[in-house]
Amino acid sequence: MKTINIHVFPNPMEEFVFIEYASSNQSLPPINIYNIQGQKVITAMVQPNQSNKINVAALPAGIYILKADYFTQKLIKK
Repeated sequence: MKTINIHVFPNPMEEFVFIEYASSNQSLPPINIYNIQGQKVITAMVQPNQSNKINVAALPAGIYILKADYFTQKLIKK
């Protein structure tokens, strides 16, 4: 199994969340953000070796789950 180091910040998030990862691969599978009810609220494509900025300003305050095929992280929106 391949290890991928992903950095997601800030947490808690406000207007934007940034995703960074180093890889020789072209891109990751889509990143999905779900609300606490399990509804997909954002889908984004991210590229390796750069800071990927996702606008979350329209989301209400709450707890969100950021997921890809091999990665899950809980995020909090202020």
